[in-house]
Amino acid sequence: MSDTLRRMGRNLRWLTASEAAGRVLGFVYTAVLARMLGLEGFGSLTLALVYSEAFQLVVGLSLQDVIIREGARNGNRIAPCLRGGLVIQAGLAVVAMVAGILLGRLHGAPLDVLLPLAALLGSIRSFARTLLGVPAAGEDLRPSALYALLERVAGFLALLAFLFLDRTLTMFFAGLTLGAVFTTLYALDAARRAGGFVRGSGRVETSGAGDPIGAAYLVREGLAFSGLRWIALARSRADALLVEFLLGREALGLYGAALRLFDVAKVLPNLVERALFPVVSRTHG
Repeated sequence: MSDTLRRMGRNLRWLTASEAAGRVLGFVYTAVLARMLGLEGFGSLTLALVYSEAFQLVVGLSLQDVIIREGARNGNRIAPCLRGGLVIQAGLAVVAMVAGILLGRLHGAPLDVLLPLAALLGSIRSFARTLLGVPAAGEDLRPSALYALLERVAGFLALLAFLFLDRTLTMFFAGLTLGAVFTTLYALDAARRAGGFVRGSGRVETSGAGDPIGAAYLVREGLAFSGLRWIALARSRADALLVEFLLGREALGLYGAALRLFDVAKVLPNLVERALFPVVSRTHG
């Protein structure tokens, strides 16, 4: 068996184990929250999480994919991609926060508090995923698998804070956001250990197409990847906005709980895609 196949098999095992454990934790806190919050409260939570995914996509700009592709082809490209990407994301995070505040005021309570938190949560998670692109470029997805599991554990701890401290949506979302800070510290350490902050020759690195790796290149390539992500997000999450608009927040709560079950069907294709992407990037670089 070749080294490539061994790495792919190892990555799939780690991702599958992480996803299986994460789904169990996710089902637990989904069931508990749906029961404790009621349909209207769970509908508000579902809407806030949909917005959080959108904010994460805006801030993330799919720069993780750019880092994986360029890093798999040439390790010296990782550091400039990472540095430039994090600077771009910091600016986009400010835009996301302003958008979260404005959208919160448009929706009214309780989303006037939840949506700024959703913008912050999405921004923090986008930073973490970008950092995890560094080890993934070396075809090591174990940090990504552990991060995903830690993210679920953080959600479970946020549930405990909700149950024993203050049974409000704000408490739960604040717990999710605080947990995201700690999981991002893990992603930062994983990027550091993978050499993401020291690689580079000191000269201006160029992409596989010969373009200098700067802000313009990163934004252009990130937008190319993001287009596909936005299509997927619109296909899988826009219906939640329509349900809330047409049928109300309680109907969205019921729909959101059912949607968690449907998401399980997408797990295996997503895991295979993640395991294959760095390999394809390296072999076709």
